Amino acid sequence: MQRDKEQSREISKTFTSSRAELTLQPEKSGHYVFTFAAISDANYRKIELQGPSIDQMIHPVASAEFSDSHGHGRGKKIVSTCSGDTIDISVDLRVSKPSEREDIVF
Repeated sequence: MQRDKEQSREISKTFTSSRAELTLQPEKSGHYVFTFAAISDANYRKIELQGPSIDQMIHPVASAEFSDSHGHGRGKKIVSTCSGDTIDISVDLRVSKPSEREDIVF
């Protein structure tokens, strides 16, 4: 796996049955290239693969938090209201910058 122009990283996954799924879901935004280099099983070790690579732009889902403190419980902010009532709440939206490790708060 290679993100943007960073050095590539080798990731391995072991499956305990003959059928399985592999989900590629990085946490950070960026341009990723996934290359399947080799496969092994009980009889053969590191058989090189000559298949295509997956080239994809990844944009993780944004997250949001209540911005005003309404009480705390395990780091969460709590708002209480009766069913059917409408309330206004300030929310901080967090979006990761594609090329940096910081968050932008709106």
